[in-house]
Amino acid sequence: MNGRGANLRERSWEPEILDGADLDEDARERCFADLARVHLSTEELAGLIRNVGHSCRRFLILDAVRHWIPHLLFRSFIAPLVNPINAHDGVLSLERAFTPPELRRAVADALDGSPARFRHAVAPLYIRQIVDIRY
Repeated sequence: MNGRGANLRERSWEPEILDGADLDEDARERCFADLARVHLSTEELAGLIRNVGHSCRRFLILDAVRHWIPHLLFRSFIAPLVNPINAHDGVLSLERAFTPPELRRAVADALDGSPARFRHAVAPLYIRQIVDIRY
């Protein structure tokens, strides 16, 4: 029991098994990642990219951009409205995100020697970057 009387031991942690029977062919062949850069090094990202290529034909990565514009926008318009812990976490995520050249280089290095191709796009105001990898 925790301090509020909830018994955490009763929670089931069994993974949900998905057989994909209700998914169309395209849905079974792609993977999407909202990249939590705070938790991945460049080497771990490369490993993730290579690993996904073993089971999917397409991998979409969505990431923040380390740039002064989204940092300023976040600090000015979002951070004042959210909990200070969330504001700090948001700033930290933006500070640890890849710059567009860094992400492009990391993906290119991870795919070097493979037949995979990728496209990299950065949204206006540098609010996000997307990598579309086709294995």
